[in-house]
Amino acid sequence: MAFFKRSALALVSVAGLAQAATSVTSSAVSTLATASATSGTVVLPYATYAATLNASYSLYTYKNIRFADPPTGDLRMLNPVAPTTVNTTIQDGSYGQTCYQLEQGPNSGALNQGEDCLFMDVVVPENIPSGTLLPVMLYLFGGGYHSGQKEIYDGSPLVTASNNSMIYVVPNYRLGAFGFFGELGDVMPGLMDQVLAMEWVQSYIHLFGGDASEVTVAGHSAGGGSLMTHLVANGGEGTLPFKRAIVMSPAVPPNSAAEYITERNAGILDYFGYDNYTRADIIALPATSINDLTAHYGASGWGPIVDGDYFRELPGYAMAAGRYHSGMPILSGKLSDEAHNYIPTGSPYIINGDSNIRNMTYDTEEQMIDFFTTMGFHLNSSVIDEAWNLYPTINNTDMYYTIFGKYDHIYTEALFSCNSYYLETAYTSVNGWYFDIWPGYHAQENPYLFLGGIGSGSTSQYTINTTVSAFMKSYVVNFVMSADVNAGGTAPEWDLYSVAQQNIELGSTNVGMIADPMTNNRCVWWQSHMA
Repeated sequence: MAFFKRSALALVSVAGLAQAATSVTSSAVSTLATASATSGTVVLPYATYAATLNASYSLYTYKNIRFADPPTGDLRMLNPVAPTTVNTTIQDGSYGQTCYQLEQGPNSGALNQGEDCLFMDVVVPENIPSGTLLPVMLYLFGGGYHSGQKEIYDGSPLVTASNNSMIYVVPNYRLGAFGFFGELGDVMPGLMDQVLAMEWVQSYIHLFGGDASEVTVAGHSAGGGSLMTHLVANGGEGTLPFKRAIVMSPAVPPNSAAEYITERNAGILDYFGYDNYTRADIIALPATSINDLTAHYGASGWGPIVDGDYFRELPGYAMAAGRYHSGMPILSGKLSDEAHNYIPTGSPYIINGDSNIRNMTYDTEEQMIDFFTTMGFHLNSSVIDEAWNLYPTINNTDMYYTIFGKYDHIYTEALFSCNSYYLETAYTSVNGWYFDIWPGYHAQENPYLFLGGIGSGSTSQYTINTTVSAFMKSYVVNFVMSADVNAGGTAPEWDLYSVAQQNIELGSTNVGMIADPMTNNRCVWWQSHMA
């Protein structure tokens, strides 16, 4: 089955949206345009939005701003189109949906899911001095490219940490089969949703008091992997719609090549009896049937697809070859044990339950190949043997030297931490952090930035070290404001990575510079062997 491929240029530019406002009289637009973000109302060419004021924090939150036409009907699984319909009714943010996704995690089953989900939230200080434009942070959430929603990541704690001197934006983007199926539509509309959200910021953030020339895009996990994809977009040619990047725990699926996606999709479509379906047939299906495609394939394997156009090669390759958008300040982050919760403990070679892990033995090469394939690596047996031998020998003296520990170590580096290494060695102005407060699991640091938000906020199953949380917010806010993480002077000094290939350790007993744990031959090996 051939890919239905369109260039990212097929996006309808938000710069042309003013033309869509012709159905509203010029006098009406003129009257409405007297409102401003500081009055709690913003007029866009296609709609007017009213904010909710939190007087305690002096913050306005604009909920559910539409940034694209509903990606339904003929637009299903296609690149997003900027809004073309003008709505003259003031929008209070009450209408909005979460994109269809896997139902996992707390309260996921209660989500108001739907295809018409391309909305964003904007957090704005109540009082912006006249003539002042504030720096902007746009956040791309994680969730394995199959789950996630903007509501979890209320940016009010970060805006508050900036002394109400920045603006925060968080968009939804399509997930799973809706956003990253690769066939029977455009290749990866979910990634293009992010691009359109960035372009929207360039066109309209000034109406909220934001400075379009001072935009930082941040992302975690799938959001960080997406951001790495944007950093190598178009082979590094052209310009990007942002000035700085914060890339945390970037997850870039190793099975991004088109031939693997075709193989994956053939199995999914065959399972549901859709193997001979045309695009028209897919459009006619209920949205829940499309979401079933996501659920059938599960959590591993969704994400950006190498299309030879916008995304031409995996970031590690591109950065090693110099085919990326260089010269940008980068804040990079990783954790000590990113993959612990992702090792498939139900597989025959991993016994569920820590009490049994020490007693496991490695039985056959077939089991090892099965592990790599399950986790998305398409490597032949000789290459897998080579990868296996890069890591410490199993002796069961502690968790690190068990079968589970070895798989955990491999997956932590290959899918997450080595991506941070590629960034930190490619860019000249990089600050890298290494979060190793126990247990150091993937996404453990998210509440350190977002806990305490005005909205639903982020939650944590671990005790938050409030001192480290304050440091992290300070670093992030300073970076957004000036690209200098040390500008505030309230947190320990954080050297550039280039000084001595160092990270700042964010630990329970130490916050200070250490040698980057990824400066080893393994990341260099993965950089040249990921396909």
